[in-house]
Amino acid sequence: MTVNLAVAGTAYSGKVSCMLERSDGTVVRVGTFALHEGHGFWGGPASVDPSTLVGVRLTSPDGTVLATAHFDTAAPT
Repeated sequence: MTVNLAVAGTAYSGKVSCMLERSDGTVVRVGTFALHEGHGFWGGPASVDPSTLVGVRLTSPDGTVLATAHFDTAAPT
């Protein structure tokens, strides 16, 4: 994952948590990493069934959602 929140005007610096969202509404925290002036990157394994995932969000330590993304779950044609 590569993050550039500065483009959206958010120059947040500090730790963020990466939260995967499942289609049943549950959320799995898969890791944390640091942003510096809105920029950062991270990668790592996640023990989840990828077919159940619908999105991801980044949150600050106080729970503020800094960024979200939704996954296209449509089957390829």
